[in-house]
Amino acid sequence: MNAQTESRLPETTRWFQASGRGNGVGLTVLRAPATPDSEEYQTLIFHILPKLWRPDSTKATIHTLSQEDFTSTWESHYTLYEQDIIGVSDPYIVSLLTTLVEKAPAESVTTDADEQVDLTDEESESRLSPLWSVTSAPKDAVNEPLKPARGQAMNAPEALWAMLDAYQVKIEPIPTSKDFGSAGTAMFASSKFMKKFVYMRFIEEALVALRDRRPQYVLHTDEIATVKGRMTPEGLIRRAITGSPKIECEFDELTTDNHIWQVIRAATELCVPELKDHHLVGKKTSYTKALLVAAQLRDVTITSRHALIAQATHYKVPRQESLAVRKSYELARAILQTRFNATVSKQEGPGVIANLKYSMYGLWEQLVREQFNKVEDTDAKGQKEARLVHVFYKWDGKEWKSADGGKRPDVVVTYGESTFYIDAKYKANELGIKKAGMGDQYQMATYALRTKRNVYLAYPTCDAELVKKVPEYQYIPYADKYTDNQETPATNEFIQVGQFYLPFPSQKDAQRKNFVPTASQLTPERVKELSRTSLA
Repeated sequence: MNAQTESRLPETTRWFQASGRGNGVGLTVLRAPATPDSEEYQTLIFHILPKLWRPDSTKATIHTLSQEDFTSTWESHYTLYEQDIIGVSDPYIVSLLTTLVEKAPAESVTTDADEQVDLTDEESESRLSPLWSVTSAPKDAVNEPLKPARGQAMNAPEALWAMLDAYQVKIEPIPTSKDFGSAGTAMFASSKFMKKFVYMRFIEEALVALRDRRPQYVLHTDEIATVKGRMTPEGLIRRAITGSPKIECEFDELTTDNHIWQVIRAATELCVPELKDHHLVGKKTSYTKALLVAAQLRDVTITSRHALIAQATHYKVPRQESLAVRKSYELARAILQTRFNATVSKQEGPGVIANLKYSMYGLWEQLVREQFNKVEDTDAKGQKEARLVHVFYKWDGKEWKSADGGKRPDVVVTYGESTFYIDAKYKANELGIKKAGMGDQYQMATYALRTKRNVYLAYPTCDAELVKKVPEYQYIPYADKYTDNQETPATNEFIQVGQFYLPFPSQKDAQRKNFVPTASQLTPERVKELSRTSLA
């Protein structure tokens, strides 16, 4: 930053970095007074995009956020890339971003047991790192004003959310994570750019709520042949006048068709057509999930939406309902109220509306696996299907037993009778395998020596020239005269390790839903080369 630029910045300017470790994309929504002491609020929406989509340069960009730039419209969208830096001078915005930096105790972080995967300590710490971090004022760099994104500039966020949806990338349970509540959902249920996103979040919650769907006793009134429950006085009078053989009774009936699920079904049916353009054959997108929710609620009565909204204004969810059901109902109610211009039950005040981080580790592993599976006679499996690799053992007096929980490689590739491992690295390394991080080198060598299988580091790139680059190999002989007393055998057998680049979907690819680009150099010949154990 030059002296002239720095002198123009207010003394209150504080600097924040988005996804400082470059390991996660995300969304942050802030609501702040439009002007100091104003009762009108402005909503700032930050879309954190993949660093690989940064145009023309791999370096992080430095921006400044001026209050003058976000007072013109009610909803302002901003696009940043992983590791970009912004300078903020507005005290209220500074205070909100600061709350997203502070870390809670580690024990407060919880994860779904079904979603847990084996991570190195580095990966685990990196995945759970905050989406925002405080940084010092950049030196010797020219900053650019961060302008609201409009028109075609919003194509990138929309493409990102479609890609995350297609691969079912989960929100990371970082300590500062905050999902949309019912008030936040109501704010954006009619927003041009945010509507689909909040619909996606609602469908995810509805799927979870369906697990807790239980029948409830609901009061029914009906004319039946025999007495059930209690007879109504009005019914007895009508029966005496008309001579009807049937008796009007009130009784409790156990059913899953109640107001809660009627509201959830009505909101789901609104979401289905809006999410249809996310549909992708072979992928369980939010559109597919919405159809699944609708199918599971087909036994629920289709009621007038206006009647549902009127009932919802005074309806209280029974205490026995789970938290998931309560949240899903509140989101569904907010969607209906907003779509039909009804008074929203909750109004969102100033503060952090949402702060969601999505790790790129899992996405890149899936993309690597898909690219290998497109190669003939090749089968690539993910972590959950891989066998554990034990590194440490202990002797119990009779036999050796594993002394650790074991680790699973990111991707296990089988080609013919050969199997090798891929360690998917969402980072850049253009300097070669010997310049890779020491932790990555040690992990690769440990897998190779422990399993006697070839192991590779796979890096993502949107650069067509890097994709064409021939993989770089290094070799570990089965017997090494430099590390043991054995003589080097008269054979050229070895364990092969190395690194290569695979294409990461560009922004244009993602907009076309072409998430596995055809530019990949993976061919049967290349995979055969990766699987070799000798030069013969």
